Amino acid sequence: MLKKTCLLLVIMSFSFVILVLGQNTKPDSSIYFPQNVGDEHIYRKIGKLAKPNDSWTDKITEKSGRFFSHSNFWGDGVSRSLKMNNKSSLIEKAKDKKFIWYKFSEEAQWTMNLSQEGVACSEGARVKITSRTDTVEVPAGTFQNCLKLQFSTNCNDAGIVEQWFAPNVGLIKQTEETIAGLLTTELVKAKIADKNYPAK
Repeated sequence: MLKKTCLLLVIMSFSFVILVLGQNTKPDSSIYFPQNVGDEHIYRKIGKLAKPNDSWTDKITEKSGRFFSHSNFWGDGVSRSLKMNNKSSLIEKAKDKKFIWYKFSEEAQWTMNLSQEGVACSEGARVKITSRTDTVEVPAGTFQNCLKLQFSTNCNDAGIVEQWFAPNVGLIKQTEETIAGLLTTELVKAKIADKNYPAK
């Protein structure tokens, strides 16, 4: 009888530990924005307002402390210093001020803050995660379990509508509203931590 009681107590304790660990374990949302010096993303735009061969490259050129220098994240030619904090929020540093762009582990809506506007009406946009399971096909490949963001701005016919981030790759697709309809940004090629997309 004593052995059965002890065995039952051990099983119950073990089950409780597993339950508690399971509740407190959250997936690492920083996978949606990997950063390594030398990483490179090449994007193209398609839509009525896109110019022929409308493409740009964002390359991580250096690291200073925990911040990585992105040469051209928004395609506007402006270098930006970005880091992921321990809450999986992406932070920009400019002129000794910090601006929160993304909250990859946040379920509630947040407001995007930029040091200077990249895409029209993106500053002050309200952003919400609407999916973590999308499958998205772009020229760089087909990516599963993508995080999808929905944007809401105060502008008419301007601003980001949606963005998709692939695990261990980063931003792979974006749609933005324009006076001529949707303008889509797609990842064409990337090199991230010595891995190439599309795979060679």
